[in-house]
Amino acid sequence: MKWTSVQWEGTFDGIKDPIAIVDIDFMVVRANRHFAMKPSQERGYEFSCHKVFANSEFICRGCPVALALETGQPQRGQVRRGSRYYDVLSYPIRLNDDQVSTNVINHYVDVTDSRELHGRMIQSEKMAAVGLLAGNIAHELNNPLTGIRSLAQVLMAEVPKSGTLREDIVEVEKAAERSQKIIENLLGFSKGESDQKQVLVSLNEIVRRTLPMLKTAMREHRSEILLAPEELMVKVEPHLMQQVVFNLVNNACQAMIDAGTVSIETSNNEDEEGRAWSIVQVSDTGSGIPQDIIESIFEPFFTTKEKGQGTGLGLSMSQSVIQNFGGEIRV
Repeated sequence: MKWTSVQWEGTFDGIKDPIAIVDIDFMVVRANRHFAMKPSQERGYEFSCHKVFANSEFICRGCPVALALETGQPQRGQVRRGSRYYDVLSYPIRLNDDQVSTNVINHYVDVTDSRELHGRMIQSEKMAAVGLLAGNIAHELNNPLTGIRSLAQVLMAEVPKSGTLREDIVEVEKAAERSQKIIENLLGFSKGESDQKQVLVSLNEIVRRTLPMLKTAMREHRSEILLAPEELMVKVEPHLMQQVVFNLVNNACQAMIDAGTVSIETSNNEDEEGRAWSIVQVSDTGSGIPQDIIESIFEPFFTTKEKGQGTGLGLSMSQSVIQNFGGEIRV
């Protein structure tokens, strides 16, 4: 019996892919040395498969073991271990003349590289679609937006220099200008470039300029604006940074089904390497982002909104803009 066990381990240890026999309770019956995530759990016979393989207390998302045991047929799934992705092939087996399968043999194949290659190919196709979309938008909208700006400027010259009417017309002109900038930015985003000039500007001022454009989105919600006491100077292109703040706050408002609270806060911080960072943080009282989609939210065209409610480009563009400024977006 001992020789058989040694022979089994020696045979399957020679296979570089992780392999394990797992029982109906997800406990490891046998495994080769490539199966364990930690060397201390190399065989892991007293641990669950998800604990040994992925160092997780919960069953891996996408695991096909339960379905293989239920159907008695081989099943395929995809799971994650750290930053690596594996296709899992589960083959049900019967031991000791069992009428139903109580164990499966799992064969794990690392598909991370092919998955990333496929993702880059899809990303290239999406960006080509963005470029075509941006070109059509620029052609169809630039002329009417120019007309709106011109008419707003004429009206500003005819109305009194004080009063809410003039203030509203000024906001209309600014919104039309910003819309034209967004079209230009979308074209640059689709080509992976930007000719916008970066200047030193106050992050607090960016927030203050953006909030009036969000009156409609924020009208059902309570807002908490906590700006740093000092003006946080950052080197950015103001219109692009304004667009990022607009996207983040607008998304926060749309994430709340019922009336809630949107918080916008600016601050500064210093990391372990002594680098100073200026931070704008947007939060809401919605249900949050599900863990199974959190890695996809920055992909172009990815959206959980209903058809016609969003394009799935806001966060993708925001991430690209912030990275070009030398910063990062964290969720």
